[in-house]
Amino acid sequence: INQKATQTDADEFLSLNLEGDYREDMLRLGRFMMRIMQERRDGMRLILCEAAHFPELQEVVGQAPLQLRDMIANYLQQRIDAGDIVSRDPQVMAQGFLGFFFSYSIAFGFLDQTMALESSLDEMTAEFVDLFVQGTLL
Repeated sequence: INQKATQTDADEFLSLNLEGDYREDMLRLGRFMMRIMQERRDGMRLILCEAAHFPELQEVVGQAPLQLRDMIANYLQQRIDAGDIVSRDPQVMAQGFLGFFFSYSIAFGFLDQTMALESSLDEMTAEFVDLFVQGTLL
């Protein structure tokens, strides 16, 4: 699990070419996160249910999201250093960004249609990104 998820996610993250417009970069990241969360929703549900019984599973499974958070935090730190966005803890900012996608995917994974919104995944992703971007611009 660790080798497959972490390396694949890191390689794909690096291929996003995050060096343009802040909103567009975050939209690329948002689409990436939403796709990953949707593709892995069933596996994440299973892992979350079983992780309490297998502490070693928690450690292995936690590596991929930790690595993604660190990569997003590094990108956000670059934008802070460039004076493009507010100066806050980039790890906290990255966790907040990931939280939009993780919480929706998990809630939808456990509650199926009860938590579904009328917006498409792409529209929802754009809304999540806009909320984040507007809250971090100077």
